Amino acid sequence: MPTLAEVWDFLVGFKEATEASFERLTSDVSVLKSDVAFLKSDMAIVKSDIKVIKSDIISIKSDVVQLQSDMQRMDRRLVRMDDRLSDLS
Repeated sequence: MPTLAEVWDFLVGFKEATEASFERLTSDVSVLKSDVAFLKSDMAIVKSDIKVIKSDIISIKSDVVQLQSDMQRMDRRLVRMDDRLSDLS
């Protein structure tokens, strides 16, 4: 049977170990909070970049549509020019 001093020493040691564990957990939680804040910041940047990319894609699509229209117009002109040249021959 343990003596009262041994039980007391065990309880004091258990208390110190428990407090140390809670301090480590608190420290780990602080690090995790910092990491989460950093990830949130990164995600905000990524979302902003995606919006810019979407805007760029819309602009490119518009440019492609304009280019198609210009090329069709040029094709019609070439056909008309070819027709005129054929008529001259």
